[in-house]
Amino acid sequence: RLGTLIQSPIYFYIADASYRLFGGVTAFSGRFPSVLFGSLAVLVIYLLSKELFKNDKAALFSAGIYALSGYTLFNNYEYDMAAFFFSLLSIYFLVKGLQGNYRYLYGSAIFLGISVLIKNIVVFFLPAYLLALILHYRGLNQESIEMKRKFVKVILVSALLFIVSILPVLSY
Repeated sequence: RLGTLIQSPIYFYIADASYRLFGGVTAFSGRFPSVLFGSLAVLVIYLLSKELFKNDKAALFSAGIYALSGYTLFNNYEYDMAAFFFSLLSIYFLVKGLQGNYRYLYGSAIFLGISVLIKNIVVFFLPAYLLALILHYRGLNQESIEMKRKFVKVILVSALLFIVSILPVLSY
């Protein structure tokens, strides 16, 4: 099976890799991927906050608040943490991409696709992504037709990457 009603396929493969890495199905091997991705999400929160606020103290504070939040501590064994990590990574790449280096939008699309393959409810982030992209496009200077063309080309390739990455879930 490629998935269940509430779970897309990638997390099953991640959990299987953990089982093989730690010698079988145990409480530790079953929870390790979620703890790992939950911990890595602290780093992504730091990077995202640093990118948004341009302040190291604010980034450290944001990462610390996330690391000590009740949600993170209570749900760090759930498979949602892997989807949360990849969603945050996608948002980070989206922010970097909208600052002018459009190549980051490819990474944003791929990581969003991976997060959908972990937890299919993440697909509901798409309207926010589309709104951010539309607002950015409208904010581009009118004289810069070449910049708008480049942006549209990158968006179309990113959309194709996203669709190809979630094709197993869509076809299932």
